[in-house]
Amino acid sequence: MQDEGTTHETKGAPGTTSEDAVPFGDFAPTRFGADVRYEGSRQGHDYVAEVRHRFLDTEVDVVIDGVRHTPKPEKALATKDSAEDVTTEDGLAIRFDEGLFRHRITVRRPTEKGRMKDGEQLVVRTALPGAAGEVDVVGAEELRGTPLVPEQGSTSAAREARKAEHPVRFGLIAAGAQAMRYLLPLLGIGALLSGLLDPVKRWIAERAAPVTSWVDEATRGIREWVGGLIRPVLDLIDVVLDPVRSALNRLWDLLFGWIPEIHLGLDLPGWVFDWLVPVLVVVVVFLVTIAGIRDRRDRLEKARRPEGMQSGSGAADSSPEEDEEDVHDGEAEQDAQEERAGKQEQ
Repeated sequence: MQDEGTTHETKGAPGTTSEDAVPFGDFAPTRFGADVRYEGSRQGHDYVAEVRHRFLDTEVDVVIDGVRHTPKPEKALATKDSAEDVTTEDGLAIRFDEGLFRHRITVRRPTEKGRMKDGEQLVVRTALPGAAGEVDVVGAEELRGTPLVPEQGSTSAAREARKAEHPVRFGLIAAGAQAMRYLLPLLGIGALLSGLLDPVKRWIAERAAPVTSWVDEATRGIREWVGGLIRPVLDLIDVVLDPVRSALNRLWDLLFGWIPEIHLGLDLPGWVFDWLVPVLVVVVVFLVTIAGIRDRRDRLEKARRPEGMQSGSGAADSSPEEDEEDVHDGEAEQDAQEERAGKQEQ
């Protein structure tokens, strides 16, 4: 029995379902959306990803070894632990984790014991503003994956070409976006916006000053009465906890009191450290991003080459100098044969 959302790949209308308003590939590319087909192989398995890149609304169908899987209709099968409960044609279950700009499709494969186990992941990314992206197949024990090659002439192929030609530009853009992810929690949104909000806070404080003064005078007596009522309880708690604080201080001195204080003799102002941390974060993220772009370019070039070329055997290994030497050797051998034939005729 064939599960809903899993069909054979058919030529002529790839990626067409009853829910699609426009068949895959018929959508006219814009700045905010495009249909891109990705293909590639990894460890003996063939993968095709038909991605409808959209701003905040990307959808994807995958074809694994010739069998189509639509992740959303197959969500119920992703929770099955027994291989007998998975009714897809190839026995695979697809778990779909959807995000704003990154989707993860986990391929669950049956084991010899008849249980379902997580295998490789197809990571689908959509780049801003939404018309291109990239797809990688990442193994369960791998840190980096095998990129799927975008269709020639697509928006994603053009983006990969621009990244290869201008790695520094893309590195700066990506580093800026990644750095904001680290700097916003580190500095706090309030610290970044404090300068803009200071006039607003002063205006609110001036308007609210009469009200806060009236509330302070009206509640002064109640607050003093409550403070006098709970003061004996606070004093008792302080007396009980004083031996505990003293014991912790002695333990700290025993463990770390032997470490001498190190002073470099430099009194740097506080703003140096406030600026040094963000700058170091941006520089490190930029270097890592540049290395990632170049590494992906190399892996994508390797994925584009045929398997015979990747293995490094055959005619692909011969250099132009070796080819020229082979031509000269062939001409010399031909001249020798002609000379011997002329002697025999004489």
